[in-house]
Amino acid sequence: MTNWACDEMATADLGDRRLDARLAKLLERIGQHPQVSIPAACGGWAETLGAYRFFDNPKTSFEKVLAPHHDATLERVAGVPVALLVQDTTDDNKTLNLGTKGLGTIKNVDKRARRLHPTVAFTPQRICLGVVCANFWERVQPSPRGARRNKGIDEKESRYWIESYQASCAAQGKCPNTLIVNISDAEGDLYELFAEAASYASSTRAQWIVRAAQDRLLATAQDADAPGKLWDAVGQAPALGDVEVEVAARPGRTARRARDAA
Repeated sequence: MTNWACDEMATADLGDRRLDARLAKLLERIGQHPQVSIPAACGGWAETLGAYRFFDNPKTSFEKVLAPHHDATLERVAGVPVALLVQDTTDDNKTLNLGTKGLGTIKNVDKRARRLHPTVAFTPQRICLGVVCANFWERVQPSPRGARRNKGIDEKESRYWIESYQASCAAQGKCPNTLIVNISDAEGDLYELFAEAASYASSTRAQWIVRAAQDRLLATAQDADAPGKLWDAVGQAPALGDVEVEVAARPGRTARRARDAA
């Protein structure tokens, strides 16, 4: 086994040394060929059987498997001057046929809406440092917008954006010589996130960049000469820079290069 996998899993503690060793071995095998199936990555029946037994073991929870990688990631974050902790949600929806094979209708299916919300650390030069935290859950049934309005933030999926920021603040406390910036899209434009940021001491408060979704009232609104709301203030502010991105082709639209100013 190569040293990198053992180093990455150095702090693994699954309650069994054999499981810790299996975790490092699986990381090496799957890390070499992440695009192939588990049997193809394992390269043999015995290794494949060992992999599935590992995944089926109650000691190998999502959180415990991620923990040693989290520790290694923080070590890398501590070694750079600036770390960008980017969070977002990805979908992994799976459709299961509930009928007996060869009988019934193919419409008898069950859709499993699964979500993964990782926070991944990068350097400004786009070097990936690893996953700082992640949440995985299955959406049992969709929640209507009206019903969500009456729920507290702890009952909504929006809480994962706040938990990501909390993890960034925890990382800032452990990496005092690194400037940590939590970055999210418009789904992170939450009042509760900004209130959470204000509650931290300056020594452990991570910085944040959020793509604005709300035209919020600014603290300078009482100044007659200053813009009162966010959109006006941004419209009057000079651009700090711009970036060109390649936009992939979509139905009805060809691939193109777009320029975005900030």
